[in-house]
Amino acid sequence: MKLLFRVLLLAALGMLALPGAGQEPSARKMPQAMPKFQLTALDGSTVNSEKLPSPKKWLLIYVKPDCGSCAQVLKLVQQDKHPELAPMMTIVVGGTTPDKLQDMMKGLPALQAASWYADPSNNMSAALKLPGAPVIFGVRESTLAWQMMGMISPDPEKMTSILTSWCK
Repeated sequence: MKLLFRVLLLAALGMLALPGAGQEPSARKMPQAMPKFQLTALDGSTVNSEKLPSPKKWLLIYVKPDCGSCAQVLKLVQQDKHPELAPMMTIVVGGTTPDKLQDMMKGLPALQAASWYADPSNNMSAALKLPGAPVIFGVRESTLAWQMMGMISPDPEKMTSILTSWCK
């Protein structure tokens, strides 16, 4: 019941990805099982999607370098008001290498406790048929339960309220 309320709230706020022109149906269909794709860990090793950290409920955030909206999302989620969120986040940066990712992380000290991965070949984006970035997924174990895409609310209180309520 709580999940249904949150989904309806997100849809009402216009923050949940709903069917739109030009979007692939599989990119919007929720819930869905986590597809298989490979990422690159900070040490350069390959990590399969089924090996991603999976607490009971967690956030999977997909961003790209040189993306203004992506930078805004990371700035919002790194606020010091909710440091308990960082360990429940997996952040994937598409189109970059582990070295460049480590440089990016230096500017986001409050997110050091998050799990970070590079996606140099954009494997995650292709597997999920993402039309762009940023995208935030609410994940329950290995199931993608909901997603927010594109220009995500600039209201920090609304954003953190949604993310913290999911992670409780």
